[in-house]
Amino acid sequence: MFAEKALKEPHMNQPATTPQEAPTRRSKRINRGTNLPIVAALNLPPWIEKLSRPPKCTPNKVTMPQDMDMFLKKGKKIGYKFPWGKYDIVVERKFWYALLCYGREQRKGWLSDQHLDIWVDLMWRFRPPKADWAMASPFFSSQLLDGSVRTFYGNGKRYPVPWSNVEKVYFTLNVPKDHFLLAELQIRNGVVTFYDSLGTPEPEETREDFKKMRATLEVMLPNYLEDCGVFKAKCIRVEDYKITFQVAKNVPRQADKLSHNLDLDLGDPLEVAMAYREHMVEYFWKHKVPYDQKAD
Repeated sequence: MFAEKALKEPHMNQPATTPQEAPTRRSKRINRGTNLPIVAALNLPPWIEKLSRPPKCTPNKVTMPQDMDMFLKKGKKIGYKFPWGKYDIVVERKFWYALLCYGREQRKGWLSDQHLDIWVDLMWRFRPPKADWAMASPFFSSQLLDGSVRTFYGNGKRYPVPWSNVEKVYFTLNVPKDHFLLAELQIRNGVVTFYDSLGTPEPEETREDFKKMRATLEVMLPNYLEDCGVFKAKCIRVEDYKITFQVAKNVPRQADKLSHNLDLDLGDPLEVAMAYREHMVEYFWKHKVPYDQKAD
């Protein structure tokens, strides 16, 4: 019943960075018969970055909230939502398993498009009103590269601010069988900056996946900006617009530990990464809202 009524957006094959999964489940039922999501949203504290782990934590193992242990032991299918964004993303066990690196399939700790989608919504929740940037779901870039992107990411329907009202847009790109990287589009001059923790060759890109990705962005991004009314709102001539690329310098690199000759006051980088994930788990678990899928 739920699957028939759930919004199917987005329809596309996911890149192979992480194991294939179904598109994010989005519910049409927003707040039927309860004000719990509204109360939770009003009382939601901002995310505070903490880079220290709990006392007596186990090395190389993500520490979980105490009451989460019972959830993991129960085989019952339970869904949750979060009181930010459109309140339309339903997460189930696989979401938590990935955060905790729990089980054989999730041991490597790969996060999915769904984790990033929820995080983007959270950043929108606390975005300063006068900020000059917007962010888009990882499904935006997946659809853009697939040639089937929808305008609601940039026209103010999915997110509270349309791209025509900002100067920069941030979105993630999923490099096939590799990892996620962050891209920044400067709307007026068409410069796309890659923030890549694995490093991106320049000036000439040699990797076939990247070459294909860049070629697609060169065509699809101007088309998308025009379809969303951004060119018209900013008085940008379509004929003169061109997408170019550059790579951000001094981005921390992934390896066995963070490196790039940066002065990072992090102590043990592995412990910092574990601490960040543990606080993500704690924040999401604390502010989750139980969701009755049978009610849809």
